[in-house]
Amino acid sequence: MSKHRRVVAPHGQKMITLKVRFWTDNISKKPGAQLKKECWDAGVVSIAGNRSHGFQTETETLPFNSLPQLLSTLEKLFIKHGIQMHLGSTSIRYHSRRQKKLGV
Repeated sequence: MSKHRRVVAPHGQKMITLKVRFWTDNISKKPGAQLKKECWDAGVVSIAGNRSHGFQTETETLPFNSLPQLLSTLEKLFIKHGIQMHLGSTSIRYHSRRQKKLGV
């Protein structure tokens, strides 16, 4: 039995939405100017507010310093807020039958 309470979520409130923002400062040599469609491989990530999932407002932001680190930062954010991720049909192919039987 799941320890999470089941709720009926209205349309538009069923997904957990992440906000990923990439730094764009100091790329242009001209102070205060931006280069279109260019950013650093670092920034911050947060979970958008969603009352159906228990997030009244956007969560605090967690920084990441590279694209590979973005995934570990997402994992930390999910753990911190108790989000459980279920394996989809593509991912489950990579797990052993024993894990499938155990529900892992």
